[in-house]
Amino acid sequence: MEYWYRFYYDSDYSNVLSVDKSYGNSFYDNSSKEKRYEEIKNVKYRLFWGFESVVLPLSLKHIADSACVGVVDIETPLIVTEKVEYIGDMAFCCGDFDVDMSQAKSLTHIGVKAMYAMSAKEIVVPESVKEVGELAFGPALEVLKTLDYEGATVCLFPPYYISSGRFVREYTKDVSYQAEVCLERLVSKNPEPPAIVMEYKRDEDTGELTDEPLRTEPILCHPEFSSRIPLYVPDGSVDAYKAAPGWKNFTQIYTLSDLEASGIDNVSSDIQAVETGRYDINGRPVDGEYRGVVVVRYSDGSVRKELAR
Repeated sequence: MEYWYRFYYDSDYSNVLSVDKSYGNSFYDNSSKEKRYEEIKNVKYRLFWGFESVVLPLSLKHIADSACVGVVDIETPLIVTEKVEYIGDMAFCCGDFDVDMSQAKSLTHIGVKAMYAMSAKEIVVPESVKEVGELAFGPALEVLKTLDYEGATVCLFPPYYISSGRFVREYTKDVSYQAEVCLERLVSKNPEPPAIVMEYKRDEDTGELTDEPLRTEPILCHPEFSSRIPLYVPDGSVDAYKAAPGWKNFTQIYTLSDLEASGIDNVSSDIQAVETGRYDINGRPVDGEYRGVVVVRYSDGSVRKELAR
């Protein structure tokens, strides 16, 4: 059984979305209010499994710290929309999905461990990015996941989620075996190496961040992996990246021309939009057999009204 992502807006109408899980479409019944959403945050830690897609609102500007921590699996790439300026610390940490930032022309900040241990095969950092947090891209391991169902329980969805009774099994354990580096290449489109935002120590008693850096030298990826992940940068910028803090830890630094010459054609991460859901004119989810006027949502955030015959 598949889940969909859902956001809930705060009761005080503060332009902030909270992350939660339900059986239904992202922003279902909230389409008229999408334009005012400016920030996503995660109000509590939970695991979310098996999403077909996650569509971010076009008005989104701020993806807060740990916004999508616990979002384990999304089948289609998560597209960072054009107005997003800030991706916070650990925002997509440990996510089992790809991130497409080709539309993120306003993005200037990627936080500490923002994409740490993701399963993405390629990460393309837009030219607009000015600063990147430590360990933003590491260690990025390919893992073999084995679910242990021992002691699991079966729970019935509350009736207000779906009309008919459907059962799901609650996961109790996720046993992962590290196998191989997942990230095949890292691409930075900024001719000038983005500055590195340091990770700071936390107070052992309070858990609050201190003003003491965790490391004397910044790193973007653990040393045992930075030697295995190629970094591609604009032509004429190789020397600058080889000398820049954090970036210089990558031992394989090449030009974008080298990447193009290799025959890899997805540097721009331009991904064709795919259908992520269809609904009747009242917003109720329908399947492919439904006939009549339907509202179709696509992975690039667009929504179209179509006639299904």
